[in-house]
Amino acid sequence: MVWLAELEEDGFQHGLLRVWHLPRRTTASIHIYEFATPEGALAFQRFALEDESCPYSHDVFEVDRLSGTIGLQIYWADGTESEQVSFVRGSRRYLANVRGPTIPERALVLRLTKRLSRTAK
Repeated sequence: MVWLAELEEDGFQHGLLRVWHLPRRTTASIHIYEFATPEGALAFQRFALEDESCPYSHDVFEVDRLSGTIGLQIYWADGTESEQVSFVRGSRRYLANVRGPTIPERALVLRLTKRLSRTAK
């Protein structure tokens, strides 16, 4: 419910989710959130990073040559682990995520992020 309230407060309009199932119970996904304004997208980015993900974060990293990205290695309460990268372009927040029973290879989320950044508006 907290996420829904925050999305509404920040002017969320619609989103897109794509998921790929990989070997060893691992998934890769991209999430695109469209907000009414760039300020709304940035507000949600702050919320997601500071209030929701950071308590579970183990490591923070950046993606070379992609400004404004923030990567997190997260140990989730359900026992899964992920590498994810998010960034904001205009009124959209983008997230690339790879999640599985152990820490995924960082190279995979970096490739996914770079592909996603080529289409980001």
